[in-house]
Amino acid sequence: MNKKVPRLLLFDSVPLNLINQDLFIKTFSYWVKQKQKKSIFYLNAHGVVTSFDSSGYLRALKFADLIYPDGWGPAILARLFGHPWIERVNAADFIDKVLEILNSQRAKLYLLGCEKETVARTARVIKQKYKKINICGFHNGFFTKGEENRMLGEIRATKPNVLLIGMGIPKQELWVHNNWKRLPNGVYWTVGGLFYYISGLKSRAPLFMRRIGLEWLYRLFQEPRRLGKRYTVVNLKFMGRTFVSYLSKYFS
Repeated sequence: MNKKVPRLLLFDSVPLNLINQDLFIKTFSYWVKQKQKKSIFYLNAHGVVTSFDSSGYLRALKFADLIYPDGWGPAILARLFGHPWIERVNAADFIDKVLEILNSQRAKLYLLGCEKETVARTARVIKQKYKKINICGFHNGFFTKGEENRMLGEIRATKPNVLLIGMGIPKQELWVHNNWKRLPNGVYWTVGGLFYYISGLKSRAPLFMRRIGLEWLYRLFQEPRRLGKRYTVVNLKFMGRTFVSYLSKYFS
């Protein structure tokens, strides 16, 4: 598992590793066990479109050790360009397996992100279910510079094996990238809204919707105001770029 996971560039610029769920879990487990310093980011259509407009975010993606397709958009795009075995790797589908691994390793875990009440509830839920995980700290995702410095001091002092960062694209990736030199060894995994699902504050789409790629529609019904633009304008931009890129490949 010390080998690098192969990587391609979507639209000749946006990095994505060729990975499935099984390989992700094996790679993650190996890094944690070896106490390596690694960064894991996810990519969806929103992230791809954001990278077109944010050079800082794109630099952060290229810096990451592993980028996996959290959304169907990047996974389907990779398949279109000759990688049929790649699959959507959604953390909410297998977070229990990951936490079981951390539990068996008696790992130290730090949680960063969401609102104060949400991250605190997430910590309680994990503590109740996984007794051997040491939650060495947690902090909400809204902080001043002074609070951030204190938080970084706490992270350096406690040296978590894994730090889950749920602040949304691109804030979470930029935070990891910008603070990398100040962070101790550990696996830094950006997870978006995962804390809401671990804590039970939000529900997943029914399994049949997830299997046919319609979880986005379920989420849109849950949060139309917050997600409306992302699942209309942003997705259309992604599909338009995909269509043009596909045509240029086969008709150039």
